[in-house]
Amino acid sequence: MSVELSSNAPHICRDEFDKEALEFLEKYYPEALEQPMAVPILYVVRHRMGLRVVEKRLTEDFSVLGQMCFTSGLTEIYDKEDGSYKMVKARFGTMIIDPDTIAKRNEGCKNNTIAHEAFHWHKHRDYHIAISLFDSKKAVRILSAFGEYDESNRANWSDEDWMEWQARGIAPRILM
Repeated sequence: MSVELSSNAPHICRDEFDKEALEFLEKYYPEALEQPMAVPILYVVRHRMGLRVVEKRLTEDFSVLGQMCFTSGLTEIYDKEDGSYKMVKARFGTMIIDPDTIAKRNEGCKNNTIAHEAFHWHKHRDYHIAISLFDSKKAVRILSAFGEYDESNRANWSDEDWMEWQARGIAPRILM
């Protein structure tokens, strides 16, 4: 099936997921390619990619586990204390991870979410920075929602749907 993506969105097919994970590791953590090991993804993100990782609740219903901010600006978080959504400042290169991920899921889920957001930064940053030209006050971000994509409906997916699908498929391969 042929699918049209915008010229800025990376075109990555499922059969290229292993290659993409390999390229990610070659760039940010080649040690994992020399001998089998668990990839210390939080270390990679902070020290090899130079990203800032903060823990904030993103949604009331835990439907979003992570978010990558591609530009500085305002982004929405959920305040559990008063039960409301608030706009907060976020810097370029900030990854927001829900602090309840381990308690509600497990540590593997948290690591996968971090790898997922890291892949967005690695591969989808240019697309999102181009989007920022339209609204410079709001942080351009991609939300990583929990749920499945209906692959039988791929012809109707947006660029964001494709990038989310790519990150979901590649993140576990980065960690293997």
